[in-house]
Amino acid sequence: MNIFKVLANGDGRINEANVSAFLGFLLDPKENHSFGDEFLKRFLDDFIQNGEENFKIEEYEYQIFYEQAFKEKEGSKNIVDIVIVCFKTDSSGKKESLMMDFISNTKKLKKIFLIENKINSGSKNIEQLKNQYNSTVKELGERIDKKKIEYIYVTPSKNYDKIFKEFQKIKPNSSHIYWSPKENEVEKNNIDIKSILEKIIEDENFGKIEAINDYTKHTIKSFIQFIANEF
Repeated sequence: MNIFKVLANGDGRINEANVSAFLGFLLDPKENHSFGDEFLKRFLDDFIQNGEENFKIEEYEYQIFYEQAFKEKEGSKNIVDIVIVCFKTDSSGKKESLMMDFISNTKKLKKIFLIENKINSGSKNIEQLKNQYNSTVKELGERIDKKKIEYIYVTPSKNYDKIFKEFQKIKPNSSHIYWSPKENEVEKNNIDIKSILEKIIEDENFGKIEAINDYTKHTIKSFIQFIANEF
């Protein structure tokens, strides 16, 4: 199923895998949505505010992977919906060496963001989160510093806070992003994707960011409606 056709045509058929695919599309600065890293910056704002002060998104390159499997040596595979690898390509800085830098393509890893996506309130499972994170750290731990692995939990605004707080005992600096804002004004502290997208459309209308092509704009507006209607 083509997620873009589903959203653009207002087709009611949608599932978690399709939503993850579209979320990854929005997060990837290299995709043809025409707003570069605007969504990525706003999506990672919680991490930036509470994480490393010197982390500047625009200074790095990004590669998006979907449904990546990690497992402990004796355990079963655990699938992570979206993985964002944040890195720099090492360069000598000399113009005459650019081709050799490109060929060698030596990457310096900055961060790995693991994103677990939920779109309905009936799929809560704290053990899944624990197993995902532990399996990823176990498999990647021999290659990279586990401090570079960040976890982002994307969920509806209802019924997931308790599970996330339980997970934070394992990974204290993880981020919880809602699909839509909390109804209770007191609880409207978390970032939510619906508000991010609405603000991007608003900023584009007022010329605060680069123009978004009409097809993408129409698709985003359809996606906002899917979020508002709880998918």
